[in-house]
Formats: sequence, C-alpha cells, structure tokens
Amino acid sequence: MIHGKPVITHRSSMFNGQEEIVSNGGFFVNNEEEYLNCMLKLIDDKNLYNELSKKSFEIANSKYRIDVVTRQLENYYFELFK
Repeated sequence: MIHGKPVITHRSSMFNGQEEIVSNGGFFVNNEEEYLNCMLKLIDDKNLYNELSKKSFEIANSKYRIDVVTRQLENYYFELFK
C-alpha cells in the first residue's frame, strides 16, 4: 500500500489477510477464483488500477507510516499515565 499499489488479500484457514486494513484500497477475496478475477480486473481496467492505487497509498500514509503509528502510541502512553 505504501508503494501505491492496489492490494488483493484473502480469507484462509489461518492468517487471514485483514479486510479492514485493505479498506477501499483493493480487494478482500474468499478463494483462488475471486483472487484471479480481481487480478484480471486490475490488468484490464487501468482506471480501476489507478483509482485503487491512489486510495491504497492514501490509506497507508494516513494510518500505517512509522511516524503516524509512533504518534498514536505516544498518545496512548500519555493518556495512560495522565
């Protein structure tokens, strides 16, 4: 996501991809066929690819960059020890 690429993640019997992290920056699928179909959509539809790439990058920058996460942790600790 931080590289501005759409994400396709999946359900599995263990270690599921996290649907809530992908949000609207890609796809969460249930099986191999859905995974393939999403890949083909991204290959065939450059507008969709570009739109999801932009959203994916925005999500990563707003939620998962180290400075963002560090600030959140600092705030939790400050609240804890008030």
